[in-house]
Amino acid sequence: MAMKHRICLLLAVALAIFFFGARVSAIIFTLENRCSYTIWPGTLSGSNGVVLGGGGFTLVPGTSTQFPAPPAWSGRFWARTGCSFDASGNGTCTTGDCGGKLQCTGGGVPPVTLAEFTVGGGTNTMDFYDVSLVDGYGCTMWEWEYGPPAATGTASIYAGCITDVNRSCPRELQVTSAGSVVACKSACAAFSRPEYCCTGPRVSATVFTLENNCSYTIWAGTLCGNGVGVLGGGGFALAPGASTQFPAPTGWSGRFWARTDCNFDGLSNGACATGDCGGSLQCTGSGVPPATLAEFTLNGWSGMDFYDVSLMDGYNVGIGIQTSGGTGDCKYAGCIADLNAICPPELQVTNAGSVVACKSACEAFNTPQYCCTGNYSTPVTCPPTQYSELFKQACPDAYSYAYDDASSTFTCTGANYLITFCPQ
Repeated sequence: MAMKHRICLLLAVALAIFFFGARVSAIIFTLENRCSYTIWPGTLSGSNGVVLGGGGFTLVPGTSTQFPAPPAWSGRFWARTGCSFDASGNGTCTTGDCGGKLQCTGGGVPPVTLAEFTVGGGTNTMDFYDVSLVDGYGCTMWEWEYGPPAATGTASIYAGCITDVNRSCPRELQVTSAGSVVACKSACAAFSRPEYCCTGPRVSATVFTLENNCSYTIWAGTLCGNGVGVLGGGGFALAPGASTQFPAPTGWSGRFWARTDCNFDGLSNGACATGDCGGSLQCTGSGVPPATLAEFTLNGWSGMDFYDVSLMDGYNVGIGIQTSGGTGDCKYAGCIADLNAICPPELQVTNAGSVVACKSACEAFNTPQYCCTGNYSTPVTCPPTQYSELFKQACPDAYSYAYDDASSTFTCTGANYLITFCPQ
């Protein structure tokens, strides 16, 4: 019997999350709305690119929906309230809005209560989960695990926040709408001071160095996966041979990628041939595939950092990750080969007659067998394909498809990281 994570959204009264915490082949998330009004759940993938529920959807009172997630999936769920969307999925929400879209490509705007998960995969048999108020509070949330004890080996474990914090929210943290308190900011969001945000010289931070070894300018994109610090403002230009550094707070998770052939105006609006993130220099969501990703989760299980170079969203520019000052495995991760040069015609993205990116098979064909969904949602039913094997042969240290965990995710403790675009 498959393990199931049950998420019950009891907004204003309670937002509840029920789940399991041990490793099996199939993971099922059930989201249930027990509110007296419609909510719009948002979802965000943090590691392997498998987006659940399209990123967001409508959930009317008393209804529920289920989504399978592959091993090694990580991400978050949250509730959006007071939303209005048109037929094209464009609109706004009073709380938890994610760029004015029904289907989110980035995190929800704080304050919002988060349900966060890192599902075990490969040799890691444990799931990690929490209800987080780091981004503030939008509704109560609670969690427990359920399922056959033989499958989990543990008793049911509860976690969450049942109290309606909006009722006791200090005035200086309140977010109001139509005269009512609809959310409660974190002190970091309200005051943006080091003592509330755990930043500054008193905090030991991981340092990321981004280096452009390409012969052309790239526009780096950054995305925070857990609401703990947006690095580099979300995006910036990096000339050939240039580098820049950013400290990241404890517990940070997120991704970096390169955008190419960009043009931005004086207001930082424009477009990129690859990796574009909504036409802005400073990204608030993910880059449009295909784009090579450098992904990190700092201070995870047993205090270790987890990192990988992922081709799950396809390939546009080579990326390498090198550690310094850390202990443990700390291996080099990356994709040095030029996949654009060997990209099959059916996966190619061209610009001005040249191949500028190579799609993943999932993006190109959007079928369950290539996306590891539906009847192909387990490692047994979704083996490597000719396309993921092509990626893997060219870049053996990169994540090539949904179940490519064992040889593609690396760990280190207490390290700083050098991310090189176009490594040699």
